Amino acid sequence: MSIIKHHRVYFVECKGFIKIGSTTSPVRVRLSTLQTGNPFVIKGLATIECDCPRKTNSPKAKCTTESNIQWLFQREKVKGLPSRAEWYHGTDRLRAYIEKHAEPYEKYKIYDSPL
Repeated sequence: MSIIKHHRVYFVECKGFIKIGSTTSPVRVRLSTLQTGNPFVIKGLATIECDCPRKTNSPKAKCTTESNIQWLFQREKVKGLPSRAEWYHGTDRLRAYIEKHAEPYEKYKIYDSPL
């Protein structure tokens, strides 16, 4: 089993909702995937570089940092979506957390490697 230590937790926004996820790919690639088939613009908000172990051979294995952030904002989770959906109401509390703990996507994306 291989372990990936460097990946990013990302925050993206669409229509006032915020998705909290993680990726081992460049964030812009993940944004592109999320945008496909979505008629509304998805905007990158921020990222957090993460080095917690993440198993590559298990799709259910999650980033510890991502899981902890999602737990903190469980009250903001959008109800009625599939349980694996990671969309949250863009509350002031969530936005304040992002501003305090994450690097703005605009700053990060200059380092985000091209395809």
